[in-house]
Amino acid sequence: MQPTCTSNPDAWFPEQGTGPRSLANRHALDGCVRCPIRPGCARLALDDPTHLTGIWAGVYVPPPGYQHRARTHALNRLQAIGFPLTQPSEERRTPA
Repeated sequence: MQPTCTSNPDAWFPEQGTGPRSLANRHALDGCVRCPIRPGCARLALDDPTHLTGIWAGVYVPPPGYQHRARTHALNRLQAIGFPLTQPSEERRTPA
């Protein structure tokens, strides 16, 4: 399966102020959910979060200096997608 973003890369960098709810952005976000490289995309995005904006790994990241709370939430979501916490398996747990 080829990443959806390769067919129209500009769709992943919406105009400032359009937000994640526009029809085009929802289409882009939906394409990311099934993408086989989603965790890698999130890690790539986090390589330089200072100038990061657009849709990465299914997360809309507002431009720097715009919607600070939403931007912080988006960066936290990318962190969770790119670097998920592993849950301890049942076998490793020792009885109390």
